[in-house]
Amino acid sequence: MDQMIDTGFKDKTGRSIHVGDIVQHRLGKFGKSGGSHNLKVIIFGKKYHLVGESDTDTKYGGTLLVEKLCDNLVILTSDYVPK
Repeated sequence: MDQMIDTGFKDKTGRSIHVGDIVQHRLGKFGKSGGSHNLKVIIFGKKYHLVGESDTDTKYGGTLLVEKLCDNLVILTSDYVPK
């Protein structure tokens, strides 16, 4: 079984974000990008990044996961089950 890697970040509701989780980026009611986006958490280099949920070729890493961005993220699916 693969060990889940905790990123050290928490989503909007306070749940820990792990590598491999699918998160939803919500821009709020004034967002102009066409609504929410589903993203997958990956490791790229030594940092954590967000890429499209269905992206298989992550050559360039996507968006860097930072604390400010986590304020607008909600975990949709996670393989991690807390004990």
